[in-house]
Amino acid sequence: MKETNIIDCVENFENYYKYIIGEENQKIHTKEEFGYIWLCGLFATFYDDDMDLKWGKLLYETIIAIIERNQDILLNQKYEEYLLCLNLIGEENLEWGTSIRFCWFENDEFERKCKNYIKQIKEIEKENKNE
Repeated sequence: MKETNIIDCVENFENYYKYIIGEENQKIHTKEEFGYIWLCGLFATFYDDDMDLKWGKLLYETIIAIIERNQDILLNQKYEEYLLCLNLIGEENLEWGTSIRFCWFENDEFERKCKNYIKQIKEIEKENKNE
């Protein structure tokens, strides 16, 4: 039986970059920028690459802050953006406990997905530093 490769452009950035972006678009943004655009698209769609890039970077920072439990840094430096990112991530994906600003991911599966997204972008960042 022949094994088929499944192309997953949602959960796998490399598939997204290879099959969705195309060579003409690679001249518009760097691979790293497309990583943030891809991440943003998992939570919100602005139909504007510059907005997707901006909010993708902010979502990236927010997810890392939630995972590392250091949200106070974003609260102090990017308060409004942090709150908007929490809304983009979605109330159904976050658990608040008794806190008004500090949250964590609602379930292990969603947290695993977010860690996977962050890992993929960190790999892109690492590639850029090595170039």
